[in-house]
Amino acid sequence: MTSSRAGSHLTWSYRQGDMLMTIYPEKLKNHGFPQHSIVRKGMDFISKSLSEVIINASKIMASIKLVFELKLTKIQTEKLLSVL
Repeated sequence: MTSSRAGSHLTWSYRQGDMLMTIYPEKLKNHGFPQHSIVRKGMDFISKSLSEVIINASKIMASIKLVFELKLTKIQTEKLLSVL
């Protein structure tokens, strides 16, 4: 049961990080790799969003909808991105 939770957390982190890297591309370091991995970017964003849950719950819902909703219109996507 815990491995499935870890897998879903890893998937969420990866997909969130991939979305962020697409929107905000990161410069490559001298060795040819970005400073942080895709999963790290996603985990940082998710943990920051979860820590602000009392202040701003809409960020978390927008993030979940962007990552897991497959049939979003362009207007819905832009609206959700504006929340982030």
